[in-house]
Amino acid sequence: MMKPIGKRSKYRGEILFLLSLLTFILVLGWANLNFNRETITIAIAAPQSNTEEANLFLGREMIDGAQFYIDRANKAGGINGKKLKLVVYDDQFNPDRAEEVAKEICDSSALGILGHYGGRLSLRAGEVYKTCQIPALTGSATADSVTVDNPWYFRAIFTNRAQSQFMAEYIQYILQAKNVYLISGDNTYGETFSRDLKESFAAFGKDFLGMQKIESDELERSSDRIVIDLLKLQQSERKPDLIVLVAQNFEAEKIVLKMRRNGIDFPIFGGDAMADISFAESFLNTPEEQNQRGFFSNGIHAIAPAILDISDERGQIFKNEFEARYGYTPGWVSTFYYDGANLLVAAIQNSLTEGASQPDTESENIPIMRDRVRDSLTKIDSLRTSVEGLTRNLYFNSERTIVSQILMGVFRQNDFVSAFTQLTPIENLKSISRLAEKIKNNQIIQLGDGSYVERTSIVDTGIDINEVTKIDERTSSYLIDFYLWFRYQGDFKPDNIEFTNFSVERLDSGEKLTLDEPIQQDIENDVNYVVYRVKADFYEEFDFHKYPFDRQILSIRFRHNLLTRDRLIYVVDFVGMRHANVEEILQKFKTDNVFGKITNWRVTNALFFQNSHISRSTLGVRRLIESNAKFNYSKFNAEIEIKRDLLRFSIKNLLPLWFFVGVAYSLLFLPPEDISVEAIGSLLLAIVFYHLSLLDSLPEGIGYVVALDYAFYIIYSLLALELLLVILGYSPILEARGITRKKLIIFGRISFPLLWTMGCGSLYFIYA
Repeated sequence: MMKPIGKRSKYRGEILFLLSLLTFILVLGWANLNFNRETITIAIAAPQSNTEEANLFLGREMIDGAQFYIDRANKAGGINGKKLKLVVYDDQFNPDRAEEVAKEICDSSALGILGHYGGRLSLRAGEVYKTCQIPALTGSATADSVTVDNPWYFRAIFTNRAQSQFMAEYIQYILQAKNVYLISGDNTYGETFSRDLKESFAAFGKDFLGMQKIESDELERSSDRIVIDLLKLQQSERKPDLIVLVAQNFEAEKIVLKMRRNGIDFPIFGGDAMADISFAESFLNTPEEQNQRGFFSNGIHAIAPAILDISDERGQIFKNEFEARYGYTPGWVSTFYYDGANLLVAAIQNSLTEGASQPDTESENIPIMRDRVRDSLTKIDSLRTSVEGLTRNLYFNSERTIVSQILMGVFRQNDFVSAFTQLTPIENLKSISRLAEKIKNNQIIQLGDGSYVERTSIVDTGIDINEVTKIDERTSSYLIDFYLWFRYQGDFKPDNIEFTNFSVERLDSGEKLTLDEPIQQDIENDVNYVVYRVKADFYEEFDFHKYPFDRQILSIRFRHNLLTRDRLIYVVDFVGMRHANVEEILQKFKTDNVFGKITNWRVTNALFFQNSHISRSTLGVRRLIESNAKFNYSKFNAEIEIKRDLLRFSIKNLLPLWFFVGVAYSLLFLPPEDISVEAIGSLLLAIVFYHLSLLDSLPEGIGYVVALDYAFYIIYSLLALELLLVILGYSPILEARGITRKKLIIFGRISFPLLWTMGCGSLYFIYA
């Protein structure tokens, strides 16, 4: 009776060791999980109550934009395993409340603050942030004084002075308006903007035809006064060519509403406060707007720090995902608070990385961490240290303001899109040919500060897919029938294009795809419109690493043959494409039976965007050699993502594979003496030939292993195991030890399906 007890005693030490090791691992894992649960807090101050509807929508945009980035960052692992938390504070768009909120944030565990929306609020709260020393970053307050003498405040947008100078230059050189009427708010935004605008106008030797100020506490009465004054001018000979309206969103809404209802249809030019989609949406419930989309906002120009139709792939993906999540189109406010959160998180990340120690972010070391975060923000001061944003690389100048291009947008049917003419700064004059000639004909403009800008033409571009009739996997080519259209202003040819992925059976024959005669063209209100129908083969190198679980891209890409990006930019015609989101585009593909002849694939995504096509060849042009410049073209891209229909593929191609697996397994149920090496070898040879026949549909010369190969490798391994068991069954040494051929076959019957199931499950989990 002592022998069994002895056996238990023999293994008791090993069991205790394993239990101790397991306990140690669990404790360590719990400690690590508990550490990772510690959150890094970021505050955001935005209006959420007790203010106008337009301000509430702006507050929602601020929060949604920042939260969208925070969630992306957390999904990617947070910061050093710590999760990020965005805590919202309601400043009610009120300076007094903003000051109270600032004190609450200072007493919190937040390492940084996003906000506030406006200049008055930021200035009041900024004094508190400066005193308690917490870094603040606004993505919307443009008053220059916000960051002046406050080393703790940063800005992810341009200043009022910068946009007022841009406005004056655009009016002078592009609109060439002589009689300009100015309406401004009585807040920090309106006062500083209008003051700087007067100075910029004075530099051109110009003055305003008239000036009126909106009184915020008496908005109804002051807006009536302004409308009466404009009606008098409309009936006189001193009609304004243009009305400049620099006011907050809700103030501008009231003025525009009364102007349009009183038949005042002068062109309107606004600042960034009017450039957000919320401005147009504030009119949605009016009878006029329901009868005619864009009745109040159509044709209103405004300055913007970002317009998503001109963004590249990053911006379009953000737009689509944001719309799918929140149910509305992101404006520049959402975009810039996304970027603001990006900057602040990057600074926190850098501060934790660079710090000599890693203090607990939920303890008395908060002031130390805040100081480090501020220092990290100040180091984001050049293109080399920049953070990749949605529409540009983000870095601060010496005034702690983001260096960015200023864009001109216009409302069309409630969508805010790029105006047909932009002013693009010229960074390298040596790269410009015939500079004097271009200055003379007003293509290049020399500004008062000595810098130069170039007129850049914007071309609204749309593609409507009619049919995809063939996908050739061996050549990575496909046949597409589609409509292509351009809307533009000016005397140039946007249709002088080169399709950069036109396929001639992947042969470099030099053949080019040229556009036939347009099927429709027109000119309306000085806007040119031309439509083509194209049917051709295109090429996009397919990636077969995950075959047959693969997804592929079918694309149409083109650029202008002659005009570089500083002269012409193709942008997505959201208005012409009915602002369709991904779900609507996919539904249209289904309704129009676009992929009706393609049975082995399913459409999963569609994306339209512009980016840059860079030609690094100097073509022997000496000015390019000396200036180290390159040719940079605007490229338009239409991408359709397709996913292989795994069920159809399996039924059509993989049934023989399952048959082979079944045959291989059934061999194990024959009498052991009847299982021969020759039978297994013949089966193996058949599978090899079938394997090669499946891969024959792929392009020649693929130098990597695809997912299907691994499935066959599993089968080869199982057959090798089966072959090994048969061979071992003839071993007299194993038989002498009691391991008979029958026992080996039974082992094979059990292990074969287990290994096959585990292998297939692993492949599906990894690739599907």
